[in-house]
Amino acid sequence: MDILIELQMEEIPARMQGMAEETFKRMFDAFCSDHDIKSESVRILSTPRRLALIATGLPKEQADQLIERKGPRTDAPKQALEGFFQSVGLTPDQCTQSETPKGTFWIANIEKKGQPLSDLIKTFIENVLTQFPWPKTMRWGAVPFRWIRPLHRILMLVDYTAMSGHILSIPFVKTTIGHRFLGQQTSPVINSIAEYETFLKANYVMADRATRKQTILDQVTHLAAKLGVSWNEDPGLLDEVTGLVEYPVVLEGNIDAEFMGLPKELMISVMKTHQRYFTFSNTDGTLAPYFGIVANNLTTETKGEHVRHGNEKVLRARLSDGQFYWETDKNTSLETFAEKLETIVFHQRLGTLKDKRKRIAHAARFLNQWVGLPQDLLREAADLCKADLVSGVVGEFPELQGIMGGYYATHQGKASIAKAMADHYKPLGPNDSLPRDLMGIVVALADKLDTLVGFFAIDEKPTGSKDPFALRRAALGILRLLFAAHTEHGKDINVPLDALIRNLLTEYKDVNGLNFEMDTVVTDVVAFFTERLKISLKETGYRYDMIDAILGSAQTCTLIQIKHRLDVLSEFMSMGKSVDLLSGYNRLWNILKAQKLLPTDLDIDPTLLREEAEQALYKEWQKRSIESLIATEKYEIALISFTEMKPFIDRFFDSVMVNDQDDTLRQNRLALLVAVLQSIKSFASLEEIVCETKN
Repeated sequence: MDILIELQMEEIPARMQGMAEETFKRMFDAFCSDHDIKSESVRILSTPRRLALIATGLPKEQADQLIERKGPRTDAPKQALEGFFQSVGLTPDQCTQSETPKGTFWIANIEKKGQPLSDLIKTFIENVLTQFPWPKTMRWGAVPFRWIRPLHRILMLVDYTAMSGHILSIPFVKTTIGHRFLGQQTSPVINSIAEYETFLKANYVMADRATRKQTILDQVTHLAAKLGVSWNEDPGLLDEVTGLVEYPVVLEGNIDAEFMGLPKELMISVMKTHQRYFTFSNTDGTLAPYFGIVANNLTTETKGEHVRHGNEKVLRARLSDGQFYWETDKNTSLETFAEKLETIVFHQRLGTLKDKRKRIAHAARFLNQWVGLPQDLLREAADLCKADLVSGVVGEFPELQGIMGGYYATHQGKASIAKAMADHYKPLGPNDSLPRDLMGIVVALADKLDTLVGFFAIDEKPTGSKDPFALRRAALGILRLLFAAHTEHGKDINVPLDALIRNLLTEYKDVNGLNFEMDTVVTDVVAFFTERLKISLKETGYRYDMIDAILGSAQTCTLIQIKHRLDVLSEFMSMGKSVDLLSGYNRLWNILKAQKLLPTDLDIDPTLLREEAEQALYKEWQKRSIESLIATEKYEIALISFTEMKPFIDRFFDSVMVNDQDDTLRQNRLALLVAVLQSIKSFASLEEIVCETKN
């Protein structure tokens, strides 16, 4: 048996169609699993005006089921027994008994007749209509459920029979719909899946989303080759345009030469965001004077020219607006723009953008202690980075904030800070690029840190899945920026995280007069960063147990030091040196954990070390100065040195009675073990490492 379900509705938003296909398929799979139904194939189709499912090789009816239901014990009260037999609809003679260690129980074997698939499918459709998780929904007419857009009809075909009637006020029909402009609006009666697909094809509907997408991609690629340019690949735009058309035809458009002097990003924003045009680049990376239009219509040469000229006219008007704002903005200094930031509220409790501008400048100045950029240039970049928010171009095209600031800076002779201004919002996500220079990294850090600590100070922290101010994304961005300063520019911003946060929070107290508990906020932000750091490091490929080991002893470390320690530990463990390292460590850890002596301030009295083995361990510990090696970041030497102490640790445990009857000797020996353990524990809490050699 084959089935077809087509939901015919008003236009589904383009960016929701892919999600809708996945959800429809997932709901059908769950339905089949719940009812023990198997199919040979399932396909989901979608266009702006339909969402359809085609399933083949289904059984005509659900298989019969034998359900075993356990009842009360055979010696249960009469009332309980009568209630059980009545509930299952059987007599005692029709039931069996089962002996278990807990007694003998009545068992009812109930045969449940399988239902016809046509009846079950109606139940499935009702569940889809009432439970489909659209991101946004609406009501219309007297329909008793909510949907993404008004749903008008449902075509449900079971083998060769189209269902009739209604479901939740939506009528079942026996017809489908063709292309809005090119095809028949109502098909003949559909009697099979083959007729359905034949009608759609004949009436200019590419119902398969993947086919439409590939058709557009092939045509855009062909157009680029014909023009001798390259397509500016944009998967998001390709997905969106795929959801806007049923029969795509890509046409060429030309950009007037008078607009080619506009900033590239401004032109692309106009074409992509406002018109859904594809853009192209020349071999030198400059914007090519062409654009790709995706029409939802057949085009003869005459009609194609008409469509092309119409779109060029629309684009000319949009670019004229952008040109007007650009020319007007160029005549206004960034300093003048910056003064107007006091009219824009950043957050009711965190002040205006002018307040934020001052805090960013303070944070950048603080971070510059570890970077050494020219102070006057950095101050200017931090002071002006938000200035373009009051410009005409950004007011019209907000997605260009930051980018336009870079153009204004270049135009006004501030080329040395232009990249920093353009890039200071980066990275906007895990796949976004980083600022192109060190100044951009510092300003971006200052901006993101200010935002994050500010919202924590007013207790607007992320909770569960809710993060309205994107603080998780900001924290991950900060981590990427700090690591980029180290790996790409050789600059280590070696300030402990808690000290950095405390400094920025002080500015909130002084400038904005916020009232908050400093230690509490610092603790919360550090914990938040630690969790983000764990996620970031795991995604990079580090082992979770090594991450926990390093973070367990990194209370005063900078983020760069944490990553350095993790790199050293990972390499050391991969070289086959982990056995002696962990064996010696765990012998110490296990006895001291049992004694509950970590951390401790016990002092070692060398005169009380009477056994040769304890004297040797003490001398070896003193000679190696492992904590000094760790303090000077000679981590690998410290690990090797501790590993070489294993014979001394083993000899101590083999020949020295730690729990001596003399409490003074006992305390002194424990103090020695604590000192030896703490020497390497200041590098990593190695008890966290999962290893077969752990004792």
